[in-house]
Amino acid sequence: MTGVSFSEKYGWSRDESINSNYEAPAEIARRPDEPEVDQSLEATIPPAPPGKPLSENYQWTSGDELNANLMLQKFLTKMQNQYERQVVIEEVIEDQLGMGIVKDKDISVVDRTDLMKSIVGDRMYKTSQEIEAALEKMFALADNSYKNINDFLYNLHAPERNKNIYQQRKEKLDEAIIKYGENPTPPQKGQITRLTNLAKPFIDNGSGIKTDDAINTLKEKYGIQYNNKNDSIKAINETGKNYIKVRDLADNFIQGTRGVYTKSGLVSKENVDDWSERYKYYVPLSGFAGDTNVDGIPNAKGKGLSVYGLEIPKAKGRTSMAGDPIIQMYKQRENAVVREEKNEVVKTLANQARTFKNPEVYETLENVPKEAQTRPEWDPVRGSAYVFFKEDGKQKSVIIRDERLARAVQNLDTQGMGSILQTIAIATRFMSIMNTGYNPDFPIPNFSRDGYAAAASALGEQSTKGGRVYGSKIVLSSIKNIFPRLGDLAVYYRKGPEAIKDPGRRKMVEAYHAQGSKTSYFEFLDTDKLTKNFSALSQYRAGKLSAEDFKRNTLDLVGDINNVIENGWRYSQFFEFVSQSGGIDKVSKENLRRGATQAKNASVNFDRRGEWGAEIGALLMFFNPAVQGTVQFMRGQNVFTKRGRKRLQPQKLALSGGAATLGMLYTAYNLLMSGEDEDGDLIYNKIPDYEKSRNILLVMPDAISMKSGEGLDIKKFGEVKKYQKGENPFALSIPLSYGYNVHFNTGRLFIETQAHILFPEKFDKPVTSIAKAGYELADSFVTSFSPISPIHTQKTGIEGLVARSRAFAPSAVFRPAMDIAANETYFGGPITKQDMPFAPKEPKFKKAFRGTQQFYTDFTEALNDMTGGNDYRSGWADLDPNNLKYFIDYHIGGAGRSVSRVADLPRKIKEDIVTFEDVTFLRSFTAQPRTFMNGQKFYERKDEIEILANEYKNLKGSEKKEFEKNEDMSIVKLGDWRSSGQKEQIKKMSSRVREYSKSPLNKSLEKLAKLRDKEKTAFNLYKIKDPDKYSKLIRQYDEEKQEIYLEFNKIYNKKRD
Repeated sequence: MTGVSFSEKYGWSRDESINSNYEAPAEIARRPDEPEVDQSLEATIPPAPPGKPLSENYQWTSGDELNANLMLQKFLTKMQNQYERQVVIEEVIEDQLGMGIVKDKDISVVDRTDLMKSIVGDRMYKTSQEIEAALEKMFALADNSYKNINDFLYNLHAPERNKNIYQQRKEKLDEAIIKYGENPTPPQKGQITRLTNLAKPFIDNGSGIKTDDAINTLKEKYGIQYNNKNDSIKAINETGKNYIKVRDLADNFIQGTRGVYTKSGLVSKENVDDWSERYKYYVPLSGFAGDTNVDGIPNAKGKGLSVYGLEIPKAKGRTSMAGDPIIQMYKQRENAVVREEKNEVVKTLANQARTFKNPEVYETLENVPKEAQTRPEWDPVRGSAYVFFKEDGKQKSVIIRDERLARAVQNLDTQGMGSILQTIAIATRFMSIMNTGYNPDFPIPNFSRDGYAAAASALGEQSTKGGRVYGSKIVLSSIKNIFPRLGDLAVYYRKGPEAIKDPGRRKMVEAYHAQGSKTSYFEFLDTDKLTKNFSALSQYRAGKLSAEDFKRNTLDLVGDINNVIENGWRYSQFFEFVSQSGGIDKVSKENLRRGATQAKNASVNFDRRGEWGAEIGALLMFFNPAVQGTVQFMRGQNVFTKRGRKRLQPQKLALSGGAATLGMLYTAYNLLMSGEDEDGDLIYNKIPDYEKSRNILLVMPDAISMKSGEGLDIKKFGEVKKYQKGENPFALSIPLSYGYNVHFNTGRLFIETQAHILFPEKFDKPVTSIAKAGYELADSFVTSFSPISPIHTQKTGIEGLVARSRAFAPSAVFRPAMDIAANETYFGGPITKQDMPFAPKEPKFKKAFRGTQQFYTDFTEALNDMTGGNDYRSGWADLDPNNLKYFIDYHIGGAGRSVSRVADLPRKIKEDIVTFEDVTFLRSFTAQPRTFMNGQKFYERKDEIEILANEYKNLKGSEKKEFEKNEDMSIVKLGDWRSSGQKEQIKKMSSRVREYSKSPLNKSLEKLAKLRDKEKTAFNLYKIKDPDKYSKLIRQYDEEKQEIYLEFNKIYNKKRD
């Protein structure tokens, strides 16, 4: 079926925050039911794990190790991993009993929690496919009517449900009558009357539909004869035969759900058989109570990993109509899958407590103590909490005596978001997916970044005892075979697993997803959304495909490409590890889980989240990925804690040293291959710092030719191609993995600061000052490890701190507004043109850059005109087109910007102003000198000079002499440094002397003012009448501005030298 994406169906979206706690859906009512309760509070002796003699049970102690670095533990729990306490517990166990022992015995709760969300995600993806396939067949049998399918299933089940409900209530009444005898007391009579009143409404209605009405509907509308005596059915026409097939399809899905309960041990086979015998035509008719207690526990917090109580609530009867059976079938399966996976996590915790004994932390109980049923959450007086699980349908528990662990597994400290924060979160998630999942510029750079991170991760894990894949050799083979693995994933996501013809590869890719290796984002949808999605299937079958659906399919293609890239390195490592562990048909379940855990953590593990993660992530885009990336980077390189030092990974550390060396080598090449700009600076330095910080750059020669008798003639980078004139010198750009780029930048900055020593024949001073290098390295570190998306500003000192503080503004609204107010982009470039000093104020639409899309200029000009303005005067709605573009681009993300660039490409081609930056995909692997760097430097120096000159000319006597001693007067005299008296004297001199006495800065500003006048004239004369000529003139004036900037910057550089 085509036309609708899984992101719009059954809860599939790029949304990390919706189901972080796996709360049971409120739509499925569960009522507390008495389990088997042991009244004793005594803990039974836990049995040995299967196949392990009791004498080999391990003991470990808490000691000081468990409570070392408590502040760090708390911080990580809040920000990075709500199960951080369990991480620490498993590390302490390994420190005492042997590195890797927890994974060797396949009882790592950390690994289980890492994989749980994605296992649920994959299973619900398959459930979506299953119910979709069933509905497709049902539509073919039921006149393509979703309404009729639900109505038929409801009416078919109603008579037997009504009979059963009334029988239950009648039995209670009969029991009371027999119990109280012929002469009941007044209270007993009252009880009999109450039971009679409770039974009477359900004589023929316990389902929401009366029995006679249901039987008539089945016969008249659906061609089914229903025998109410034995609950048998018979088709009386062709329609009836079709609807019996509809019933069979629904029953197959329901039996699949029951299979989940029995396979997982949540319900015994005997109980499931009893369900099947009770009803022939069962469909769930659950209520949608908003106050349902999660997992049947009377716990006000109602969250966590516990699995307790009945899996399906006992039907009490209803006279109101229930919701659509199809939706409730789906929600019932959803509930079963989530509870099974939660149960597996707690069972793993129970087995860990059985194997690695420490009663101070946890014990496994083969029963549920009474105190656990009444108050399972952490009790400070009792000093314990309980979490529940099931084995073979029997309710069991784990008593936890460590408060931090208890609060984690019960999610007691995880708060929900208020309505305002939820609204902001929607906008933030939209911006996030537009910048990643639907951004065509994202996959390829992401592939490069993840590749290095995955290789570094696997190198450390395979070579260090206790590593996830210790003893394997997967690094080189996973790199070598990456493209076949990408091919398998592409087929899987676009066509399904059956399209992979090789059985072994098909099993491998299915195992990868089933084991939870892939990051999944699953959302419990409400009934309205599900109804809309299921109803839409019939419209798609009828061939009704809207423009919106076409758009979705287009976005799905980009999304699938991102999916392939995001999982490529992960899957390649999983494939190689499983292949080296016996192959997909022989690999042990322990090694299968090891491979999945390595794949999940090969780069950023998006499924981990701290207790505050959802709330902070709602405000700050990419908060969680940045936090998780930092932890992943530090694994094996953490020298700051005792446990970290025990887990150092030498090969990963060696790779870091190699990265720094490589950074030195390519930087040396870049410096020697770069031409010199007109201001005396290297053209390499006109590439913005953020490009150098995030990528390996290799500047390309402008031309290479062979001269007869002279050999190769190489024209250096920017030597021939003048970027100021719109020509395109470029550097190849290889995106670096966040975190690991710090190593490369260390090597790069070392060469840049020592260039005059290493290459004295070419450089007489450092290419980058020590101070600037320090700022760059700090920025690189913060960019890599800060959970807040940082500002790449050129400003330093207090001004730099203020500029960088914008990073803490909420992403959705305040961040772009503050950027606009500071006139500085995320990468430190100007958003709009700076106003010329002393120039008259004009409408802002005239400030459009040459590269700004025409739409923004036309829109702001029209808006200005409509609100009382004209070409010379501002209206009350006078917007800057550059600011408007930045604000919109910020919110529509990379996907929107890509569409905008493609739409504007014909204009840029016509005006011959296309750069690599304008071409999707190509822009991801190239970097170019940027003209804004010259203007930015000019205005920064202008501000510096004006401040110094203004101070100097207002000083007198000794203060002025002290100033001359401490400051560089050659820089001061570039500006307006003369006192008013000196200026008066100059006015009396000849015009030649007056011209000569003007400062270089003032001369440059006057030239810029004249250019501004020319731009106004061109606008008034040609903007409308001759747009081509106008564009040509503006381009010419922009090039002249560059000459002015470079000329002044050259003077400044010489004075500084």
